[in-house]
Amino acid sequence: MKTTKNYKNYLKQSKRDLIDYSIKKENQIKKFKKSLEVINTKTQNLIKIQHNPLQDSKDNYLWFVYNQKLLEQRMAKSGDYTTLFITLTLNSSYHKYSSHSQSYNKNYNEDNTINKGYQLLNKSFRTIYKNFKIKKVHQKIFFSKVVEPHKDLTPHLHSIIYVKTQYVEQMKQHIKNTIKNNELGRYDIEQIEDINRSSSYLLKYVQKSTNPKSEQDFHFFNGWKKQNKIRVFTHSNLELPRYIFKKVNSILKLSEGLKDKNPISEVLEQCHIIVNTKDKSTKEITTKIYSNNSNSKYKVVINRTRKIHEIEEKIKTYTQKTTFGINDPKRMVLFEKIEDYEICEAFQSGDNYSNNFYDENIIETKDKIYDYKINDFKIQNIGSGEILYNKNDFMLLDKYKYKLYLNKLDI
Repeated sequence: MKTTKNYKNYLKQSKRDLIDYSIKKENQIKKFKKSLEVINTKTQNLIKIQHNPLQDSKDNYLWFVYNQKLLEQRMAKSGDYTTLFITLTLNSSYHKYSSHSQSYNKNYNEDNTINKGYQLLNKSFRTIYKNFKIKKVHQKIFFSKVVEPHKDLTPHLHSIIYVKTQYVEQMKQHIKNTIKNNELGRYDIEQIEDINRSSSYLLKYVQKSTNPKSEQDFHFFNGWKKQNKIRVFTHSNLELPRYIFKKVNSILKLSEGLKDKNPISEVLEQCHIIVNTKDKSTKEITTKIYSNNSNSKYKVVINRTRKIHEIEEKIKTYTQKTTFGINDPKRMVLFEKIEDYEICEAFQSGDNYSNNFYDENIIETKDKIYDYKINDFKIQNIGSGEILYNKNDFMLLDKYKYKLYLNKLDI
């Protein structure tokens, strides 16, 4: 049996490898960004692209906090929702070592990688929020979700779920059924009585790992999520897409000096934001307005194109139909008449041999992946009419030089 020493060495080496992986990746990104030079074609000013991964990590955490707080406020204002805090973990076959006994886990399956466990947690949670139905009618739920490492580096999931109050017990049972069907590990479902405490309740569980204070802690967590392709933070819906907030706030500096106000709320109050999306296949254009405040100081117009990729998946399920003894003549008649039945298992109970017959069902699912390209992004001062930012004014220096060269050839 592998000893406690093996467990500690495993963790020590794994963390070192993750830190080294993160440092290597961030240095590659830094080197790439350093090689890029952007020119403002209006002012002819050159812009160096900076890379500060620790600050980016803090911004990611704050972005999650801002959105979760806005969602909490919206649910509280509605008055129709109850909060559930859930934790999902993986079963024993995903844990190489026991974090309690610190000994090697004989049930561990080497094929059950961290990424595979993450995919199972995501699949299970997707079932929870996408397949929740009352009398065959889908019920909309809202959530914020975080994935973080266990002590032995195996992923686990925390989430705040907002569900209509009259459906709370059905949701609890739906979660339990999903956990059982997907063979997850230990879980926790807790009902939070004060909906206004849901954000702080979630953040006290995840702040230490997802909001690292030191560079070493950052590289460990960053290496863990990047090497295993893990998306840490997810929301059911956003008040404002991050790319819009990040660009608008970097130009207008609206979050500076704010104390008790949510920066996302400030951007929504100050800006009239319009996003036009053109589908590349249908050529249809849809318009979404994120803020339509009559007192807005700024107008933001974004034009983008969207390409849709469809991914098909077939899932086999088996429903037990009936059981017969091995020598029961009815069994043979049934087996001859029904071709789509399979004998999936045989078992012995005392002297009674029997077979279970299962009906095979194939469920086809289709997921869509959306690719977006920003073609135009403008920020305008409504009062003066001045264009404060225009995406098309900025080009990579090499591309700009090549464009000038082509213009000379046309003369």
